Amino acid sequence: MVVIIVFIFLLPFQLIYGLSEDKGLVMGVWNNASFITTLGIPNSNLVQFNNFRFNLSPVQTRITSIAAGPERSLYFSAERGIYEISNYSIWNNESFTISPVYRGKSNWVGQIAVDVLSNNIYWCDGLLNWIAMKPLSVTNATTSLTYRVLIDRDLHQPEGLALDPHDGLMFFSENYPRCRIERASMSGNNRTVLLYSGLIRVMSLSLDTEDKRVFWADYERHTVETCGYDGSDRRVLRRMNGVPITGLQFYENVVHGVSPARRTVVGIDANTGDVVYDSVIPMGDPYAVTVFDAAVNTSIIDPCSLIQCQQICVNTPSGPTCLCGEGFLLEADGLSCKVRTWFHDKGLIINNATMFYMLDTRFINGQGGRVPYMVTSSIISTFTVNAHSRLIYFADAKTNSLYELNLFTHRYRLVTSTAPAADLTYDWMTNSLVWIEPDHSSIRTFSLVLGQISTIYSNLQQPTALTVDAQNGYIFWISRASSAILRGSRDRKSPHVVLPSLTSPRHLYYDVSSQRLFWLENGMFIKSCLINGADVKSHVIAFNATNIFVYKDYLGWLNGNQIHFAKQTSVASEVLFNIFATPKEVVVFDPILQSNLQGTCQILNGGCDDICIPTGEGRECKCDAGSQLQSDSTTCSTNVKPDDFLVVTDFSHDRILQIDMITGEMSRLPLTVKKCTGLSLDQASRELLYSDQTLKTIQSFSLLTKNTTVLYTTGFYFAERMAVDASTGHLYFTALSTLSNSSYIGVIHQTLRVHRTLIPNLQTPRAIALYPSKGVLFWTEIGPLPGIGRAYMDGTSREYIVSRDILVPNGLAIDYEANRIYWTDGEKNQIESSDIDGGNRQVLTSDPGALMMDIVVNGQFLFYTAWNRQSVTKINKTTGLNGPFMADNPELGRLDSLDIFADDFLDVNKACSDGEGQCSTFCFPTPSGGICGCQDNVSLLPNNKTCVGAPRCTSDLTGLDLLDCEPSAGLSCRFQCQPGLTLTLNTTLICTPGGQWNVNPDTLCAGYTTRAQ
Repeated sequence: MVVIIVFIFLLPFQLIYGLSEDKGLVMGVWNNASFITTLGIPNSNLVQFNNFRFNLSPVQTRITSIAAGPERSLYFSAERGIYEISNYSIWNNESFTISPVYRGKSNWVGQIAVDVLSNNIYWCDGLLNWIAMKPLSVTNATTSLTYRVLIDRDLHQPEGLALDPHDGLMFFSENYPRCRIERASMSGNNRTVLLYSGLIRVMSLSLDTEDKRVFWADYERHTVETCGYDGSDRRVLRRMNGVPITGLQFYENVVHGVSPARRTVVGIDANTGDVVYDSVIPMGDPYAVTVFDAAVNTSIIDPCSLIQCQQICVNTPSGPTCLCGEGFLLEADGLSCKVRTWFHDKGLIINNATMFYMLDTRFINGQGGRVPYMVTSSIISTFTVNAHSRLIYFADAKTNSLYELNLFTHRYRLVTSTAPAADLTYDWMTNSLVWIEPDHSSIRTFSLVLGQISTIYSNLQQPTALTVDAQNGYIFWISRASSAILRGSRDRKSPHVVLPSLTSPRHLYYDVSSQRLFWLENGMFIKSCLINGADVKSHVIAFNATNIFVYKDYLGWLNGNQIHFAKQTSVASEVLFNIFATPKEVVVFDPILQSNLQGTCQILNGGCDDICIPTGEGRECKCDAGSQLQSDSTTCSTNVKPDDFLVVTDFSHDRILQIDMITGEMSRLPLTVKKCTGLSLDQASRELLYSDQTLKTIQSFSLLTKNTTVLYTTGFYFAERMAVDASTGHLYFTALSTLSNSSYIGVIHQTLRVHRTLIPNLQTPRAIALYPSKGVLFWTEIGPLPGIGRAYMDGTSREYIVSRDILVPNGLAIDYEANRIYWTDGEKNQIESSDIDGGNRQVLTSDPGALMMDIVVNGQFLFYTAWNRQSVTKINKTTGLNGPFMADNPELGRLDSLDIFADDFLDVNKACSDGEGQCSTFCFPTPSGGICGCQDNVSLLPNNKTCVGAPRCTSDLTGLDLLDCEPSAGLSCRFQCQPGLTLTLNTTLICTPGGQWNVNPDTLCAGYTTRAQ
């Protein structure tokens, strides 16, 4: 790669910094690949500044991380490598050359970090799922290829990385399946989980090595946060709503961050969280940032200079430690390194008829290298490996025997004689070999412990493509006769079909990392499924593949004399190499993938109900915010309160929280939500109604039974906010669409599950509040014409009562006692109130920087949420003063919708609350009483009560008379027995949605013979 200085930009950024020092921010740009450099460190928004931009070639290169090193060096990660710019200067204005430091890193985001004390570089590989390092200095005992994997156990998608070389500590993040932040020594030992809750995707870490604090950016939470080196004193420094940060750097009490999505660079005060500067970069997408300071003191004595390590030295909390690169072992003197074996420590072993070859894992990412091989005198028909013991087992077609090849000694050992074998596989849990004998259509096994051979299955239908799930004792194969994938077990349980009738399936492979089955279908498509056949996925297209395999997050296959590699998320080959002639099979060689995972987080989440934390001894179960670990040390539970509580949506973490109105204590409701913005409590039925933005549904959760049901599917819209009419139980909601002026306000009949559009063609409605006794509803709009609207509850008489001096009205509530409305303004960060006609406006309080959201009223108090507050705030509705309530909780995400359940006054419309106003479908409160209505596209009959086609129960009843009741579906009816008859059951007649009475009316009054309903 060559860096070319294009020209010096003079940009209208309002920043100020030093002018003569050789220091500044260096930002790596994602698209087009380039560096953007500030002259000096930004510290305010006051003046313009000059900017150097260095374009990279090719422009498709994506810079994912950047770090300053010692001796005026600068390092960056791009595509599949790490590169160095030597003798760097902020003022440099001439072309210079970039040198490769390491090639073979996955093409994925992940930080690099420089050990400026001992001159090493570290990096995260988010697809190979490890943290590795290498020395930057090449000596007689090291080469440019020397590197070492430090951490690869219990690690998936590491991305954030930061070093404290003086204390010998490394901090890193893992982002799948649950995000956590860990600490380890710089040798990779003594791992400790610092944080595991309230994180989503931590892409960047940085350290204050003087005050011993960790800073990180959570890409999904849109936060910059901090804690101590031990994980204590966690604080949300700044919530950057709508600004996902990918790169972070602490320097002189300011945390600098970049966001490619917003093309911004921002500085945040490390103590107060205040914004120091915030600027847009219009010429590219800044993805990574570092501070380059040529005057940084590097004269501190390197502890590694005190010992003579042969290959690698790192400082640790206990002092300098020697390490060896991949393929080497540390000698007993603790200084020297010796070759482990001629083959690599991990990689891919490939065979042809007479030889074994091995490719290092760097081949997967396009970096070729040394290819060790071994020649045999056998005809190799199939083989497998024991990676821990560094053994190859293979079937010799010459002698019909199984042999063992020791990679340490290069010696062969006869294991057993057998019939011609295919698909040899190693079961490391039982230390046994499993294979297919095609001539007998059988699956056989040999115990390497007992030295005995036995048959697992016989008389199968043309079995082929054998693979094993050693952890669970499952055996999988393809039946060529039926084109199906079957599953058996090592204990010989009857086989059953996993997937039937596939199209020419071949080359089955079980991947221990994802616990999925992969196969080639129809000669070109690589597909996968869970071991029970569920969740079938299509992956890459692999034309004419002859063998497939999976390594970590990569897929690979053979095609003639070529080997191909691609990410599992890709659609076609990304890397290919021409290898030796007539390759036959590829076997993954990595000890970490042949480990006993029982009792770890990798098997069924370690048996944990919620969060599983890996430990040196196995695992430890933890619970998310709002849940408590039970005495069994695995189960998490929450105490659902029956009354006097608030409910609030945590949009970031897909959860709904219940908060005690008295103590402010928090519990997580036991339900599954996805991107929930709106909720409402139906106090009559004790049900929580909430929206699901992902599924486009409104769902109902019973506080009594804990059951969840889908109430309504909103199609192309999603319900933003909602409110229940206590008179009828009908659910009113604001529905948002991505199309201009197509959002609306609608209502749902909870019993009949029918819908009516009340107010169409709105721009961006948000909050909604109901005043049934007055027959009106209120809503807010936050679009280009913000305001507060009012209409009758049937959608008529629409008007705007507040339209001036209002910016972003996010929340709305009604004080029925005072006959006033309250609203939050997320731009002005104020709570205001007015009469219900919009007059007599008053500002109650302000909360600068809060980004206020929803609001509810309860007696003398208001409660509100704010995106930039990690709690619900309680204030006095008269004075506006805060009251003690809920402690700040940094584990909480973006708090949106809010509602309250209290033994309090419920506002109802009498005309509609009594038997739904005798309406067959909807009774809508109005200022003059109530009016009947129907679902969309259905009309009322001339009686103005019954909708066309509405189900009705029979009114021809024997022995009783209905009292003021239209027997329509969903309505309840009072009745009385006819003269001379007595009541046998004290109940209410309800006409069900199907048009049937809930009980047989003929049994309610004694004296008549029961007849069929």
